[in-house]
Amino acid sequence: MKAAKERTDIKNSKKEINNKIYHIEEQKEYNISYIKNQNNIKKDYRNKIRIRIIKLILIMHLMFITKEKKYMQSQYSFITLKINNTGKNKIYYDGDDYNSGCSPGAPLPDEIFINNINQSKVQYYYNFNQSENIVKLIFHKPIDKSTCMFVKCSNITEVDLSNFDSSQLTRMNSMFTGCSSLKSIDFTNVNTSQVEWMGWMFNNCSSLVSLNLSNFDTSKVIWTFNMFHSCLSLETLDLNNFVTPKLTETYNMFKGCTALKSLDISNFNSLLITNMDNMFDDCPKLEYINLENTVFKNDFYNKIKELMTENIFLCSKDGNIKNKLNACDIFINCFNDYNILNNDEFKCYKKCSNGIY
Repeated sequence: MKAAKERTDIKNSKKEINNKIYHIEEQKEYNISYIKNQNNIKKDYRNKIRIRIIKLILIMHLMFITKEKKYMQSQYSFITLKINNTGKNKIYYDGDDYNSGCSPGAPLPDEIFINNINQSKVQYYYNFNQSENIVKLIFHKPIDKSTCMFVKCSNITEVDLSNFDSSQLTRMNSMFTGCSSLKSIDFTNVNTSQVEWMGWMFNNCSSLVSLNLSNFDTSKVIWTFNMFHSCLSLETLDLNNFVTPKLTETYNMFKGCTALKSLDISNFNSLLITNMDNMFDDCPKLEYINLENTVFKNDFYNKIKELMTENIFLCSKDGNIKNKLNACDIFINCFNDYNILNNDEFKCYKKCSNGIY
């Protein structure tokens, strides 16, 4: 009996020991698993923190880039166009050599927005679905010429240059040539102090009724030939701010301005002009020219007879006609050639039915 009891006790002890070992192993596995889980949790947490930090950095970076881009865009200069036409429209000089002065022409803009949508590709022609379209031409840096910029862009009706950096322009020749639908140009803030070429600038802008060029600086301009050629709708033109000490060629400048009635070129300097041919040709309605402070070269007296072929008189102060160029009814304010007629002998008068006064 005693031996059997001892065997049972031994057996129970072994069983108890095995249970304890099992529980220890189980606890060990649990601990290992727990530690692993904790490690994984910590790792996941760290990863989440890293991801959040990276996201935050990216967001801040994007915000900085966006802010910087907006700042840069605010520094960009741009030209705004209005086009009231659907279908395919030309909005910029396409490289076609319209005349010898167009090569090379104005550089392309860096970006183009049409109705507030940035176009993926900068090009010369676009198809419009709307009848009224606003086009914004953005330049990231100043350009040195606007030569032929809008040549034959016949559907442009309005141009706003008030936000365009023109401070480095030296050539504006043929800028609007052939813009036959153009009715309005805003030159506010335009800087022309470096410009030398203005020839053909508004040639064939047949819908322009008026132009405000009061802020133009023409102190370096040498060419104005054909500048207003065939501006068929222009009725008045005030160029009294055109001081032109370097001007050399003015031929055809106002030729074909068939509606022009009043012209002020009272501060022109013609001492260096070599070609004035047909300057006022085909201006049948011209009634008034202000030449009050104009400086003439020695042969202007003869040139004026060739150039102003409509409605002009030169008279002496006693009312006797000295030179009749053509028919009547024009008034020229105090016309004096400072070299030839420098002693107040000649004045300008209006021709009336009752005579000259």
